[in-house]
Amino acid sequence: MNDDVDRLLARLTLEQKASLLSGLDSWRTTPVPDADVPSVWLSDGPHGVRREVAARDSVPSTCFPTESALAATWDRDLVERVGAALGAEARALGVGVLLGPGVNIKRTPLCGRNFEYLSEDPVLTGELAAAYVTGVQSRGVGTSLKHFAANNQEWGRHWYSSDVDERTLREIYLAAFERVVTRARPWTVMCSYNRLNGVHASQHGWLLDDLLRGEWGYDGLVVSDWGAVHDRVAALAAGLDLEMPGCDGVTDAKVVAAVRDGRISEEVLDRSVRRVLELVARAVPAPMTRLIRWGVDPETPGLDGRTVAGGPEGAAGAGPAVGDQPADGEPADGPGALPEDMVAAHHALAAEAAQAAITLLRNDGVLPLTAPRRLAVVGRLAVAPRIQGAGSALVNPARTPVSVLDALRSSFDVTYAEGYAMTAEAPDAAREAEALAAVRAADVALVLVGQVDGTESEGYDRAHLDLPAAQEKLLDAAVASGTPVVAIVNGGSAVRLGGWRDRAAAVVHCPFLGQAGGEALARVLAGDVDPSGRLAETWPVRLEDTPAFVTYPGDRGHARYGEGVFVGYRWYDELGLAVGYPFGHGLSYTRFEYRDAAAGVVDAEAGVVEVACEVVNVGERPGVEVVQVYVAPPRRRGGVPVLDGEPGEAVPVTPVRRPVRELRDFARVSLAPGGTARVVVTLEPRAFAYWDVAGGLWRRDAGSYVVELGSSSRDLRAAVEVTLPASPADRPEPTDVELRDAVVARSAVVS
Repeated sequence: MNDDVDRLLARLTLEQKASLLSGLDSWRTTPVPDADVPSVWLSDGPHGVRREVAARDSVPSTCFPTESALAATWDRDLVERVGAALGAEARALGVGVLLGPGVNIKRTPLCGRNFEYLSEDPVLTGELAAAYVTGVQSRGVGTSLKHFAANNQEWGRHWYSSDVDERTLREIYLAAFERVVTRARPWTVMCSYNRLNGVHASQHGWLLDDLLRGEWGYDGLVVSDWGAVHDRVAALAAGLDLEMPGCDGVTDAKVVAAVRDGRISEEVLDRSVRRVLELVARAVPAPMTRLIRWGVDPETPGLDGRTVAGGPEGAAGAGPAVGDQPADGEPADGPGALPEDMVAAHHALAAEAAQAAITLLRNDGVLPLTAPRRLAVVGRLAVAPRIQGAGSALVNPARTPVSVLDALRSSFDVTYAEGYAMTAEAPDAAREAEALAAVRAADVALVLVGQVDGTESEGYDRAHLDLPAAQEKLLDAAVASGTPVVAIVNGGSAVRLGGWRDRAAAVVHCPFLGQAGGEALARVLAGDVDPSGRLAETWPVRLEDTPAFVTYPGDRGHARYGEGVFVGYRWYDELGLAVGYPFGHGLSYTRFEYRDAAAGVVDAEAGVVEVACEVVNVGERPGVEVVQVYVAPPRRRGGVPVLDGEPGEAVPVTPVRRPVRELRDFARVSLAPGGTARVVVTLEPRAFAYWDVAGGLWRRDAGSYVVELGSSSRDLRAAVEVTLPASPADRPEPTDVELRDAVVARSAVVS
């Protein structure tokens, strides 16, 4: 490929080179017909292929659970399989790059785009995003890791500056990007809209060149978020390769002028052009030629390695080849529909992912439901669930979603009442009275609640964390009725739950589950599937307790990240704050015990440690446990036990203030009743280190580290101590190769 690109680069004129660095239109790179360079189609979004055919319309594709829901699965393998399915659909629909995943850390639960992001923790985020990228790119379709970097709110996103100290950047906001870049090699990285410490991300040389390419060794393409470029010449000099969308040649002319008058060298221009050409060569399976025509290339592998007939007269459902359009750049008739066998297989996978994302937060024994039972199903969301958020990621589902109400009716005697209007906050006396009558007449009541339509969306943040007043009032009355109430919260991010929370018989969180969510929820409620979801973000007691409450959304164009590294559970642990539900929390229909925890130092100088324990299903049902591995830094202990889940009186002895504990790895284990699995996790050097700003490297202090294993950040079941020496003062962070060698055995599960 490199030789082909070199020869092609030598043939291009200065004007042709400049044209390649901006889009043809909203979704395509610019072709160069005279040089046989076709376009590549870039498409939203992270949880489905949004291949636009008209404004506000796209080709139907599988609507998978959103990223926040995938994060709740804590399942690398499942996320990789979802990624592979997305890649297969993108390939079939002529999409060369899928614009995801989004790995921005959830600094505040108010961020309107949190449903598109994975977690408040960089390790969980990075691991799952790397799996996603690996899956998508296994199908010959690129990904776009976004939004780089520190884009943690929608309010003012086009102009505000995220002011973050270097240690916090390295440990929290850049760590997931680094993990994905070094382990999964995304084809593209998308810069964010915001400024970082006063400099626009699109023209931030330290971020795009020194760090991303220099330190992390990234060799792919950097693309702008749509409309994020403020100074095209400065952005090119900083390392931004492709500006999207197209600008009708305006910025191309500026680039040509800058080269001609010496403000930027042609060598810098050629580096970016080369990256665009390499992307085209990767995304277009055939040689770069104007002979590429509409229809899936006959040699393009399908979902299971099969070939798909190409051309408009090909098999039903065949779509356009990647990057395909006539040589003059005018769009053809557009892609066809996905093949039905692909749609069916991916719907089943979407249901599996949705089931794994459903999180049981509280259960007094009312779940799983047993038939025959008279159920009251209350809430507009029971018939019109929110399956995804709003904005550029909105997917046109390939299959019409089945509501949980319809799914339950096949097994239970169900009475439905609307209860409230989704478009209003205020209570409706008539709707409430009808709902309470149904609740009182039932054996069990399922009350589905969530924030009003349009609350969670790209482009703006939420104003609060509360459920609508009508829903809170209805739930208060329902739990006082004497009928056991299962409160089912449908939403893409954390909400504050009212006084009914501890009086409900059960509380279930349904994130945005995609097109198969209704079926999945019915199966979990009925006990056909164990609820195996775990929270990927802390649910606070109140908004005022959240880490960024004092500084969000910012002042005079600056969002100051004054909480530092204390984001998410790190904040609540540091301050000893009670939470609604902790990070990592989620119940099962069975019970697990942790036994025989042990740790061994594999390489003391490097800081490689192997941790193991046995997990036993001591209940009577099959179930899934997610073993979460946290590391606490060297510290003196006070009078409060470390393992009781309550904040201790520990005083750090390290030179910097470090979190009480930090997630460093995790393993998901599925066990039959009485089953046992031995979980073995290899902790890499970074697990014990912090960023030393003065030294400009990752540093480990000497001392005893506590490795804690548990079911959440505040449900810790076992702990082992390991003593490590200080990292050599003159030794930099291990290279990527050294890190990969150190973690070959990571998260192995031996039954």
